[in-house]
Amino acid sequence: MLSTHTTTYQDYRIGASRHLDIGQIERLIQLFEQPTRAPGSILGGRTSITADTIDGIGSVAVKSYRRGGLVSYFIKRKYLRLGKTRCQVEFEMLNRASAIGVDVPRPVAYAYTGCLVYRCWLVTNEIKAHRTLAELSLKDPQRALNLIEPIAAQITRLIRHKIRHVDLHPGNVLVDSGGKTYVIDFDRAGTSGLSQHSLRSRYLARWKRAVLKHQLPDALWEKLEARLLTR
Repeated sequence: MLSTHTTTYQDYRIGASRHLDIGQIERLIQLFEQPTRAPGSILGGRTSITADTIDGIGSVAVKSYRRGGLVSYFIKRKYLRLGKTRCQVEFEMLNRASAIGVDVPRPVAYAYTGCLVYRCWLVTNEIKAHRTLAELSLKDPQRALNLIEPIAAQITRLIRHKIRHVDLHPGNVLVDSGGKTYVIDFDRAGTSGLSQHSLRSRYLARWKRAVLKHQLPDALWEKLEARLLTR
């Protein structure tokens, strides 16, 4: 695991993959405090993303964590701390996934404010000119199907290293303008005690459920199932 540079600035606790100067930290905090809204894209999840360019870092995407379910009507962005914060766990899982050869957005930093109850953010490099695999499958189904092979390879690496991504579906795969795929949203991901067979079944079940629920092309899960079962 890569070493993490940690610092406290004002009320924020920040961990980063490199040293951040005061100007970079202050700019990140400005981005943290910008108004956010839930994403509107298909299978967009509960997080909202703010993109910007920071001197010395480059183009970044700032993920603001938001609650889902009934509790979100009362508490939208705060969590109870019972160990590591969600942003730190996701930051570490992105590093781990990258280390085993899974293509993910490069983790830049995580940050949180508060102690027992906290708000948090994750900073990664921005994937330029992207769309989700779900969006692509509705506009160019054949191109989306052509990307199942590299996606299956990514999932196979996760399975072999016992990493469970709890919400891997076509909305959590980004496709850039060059056709490269990236797995995103490792929130609540972790090491699984399941066998590789059982873990593969979990991945396929989640993927299929999303495809059917959102009326994406059936071939998206049929082809993925065929590829994973032969690996």
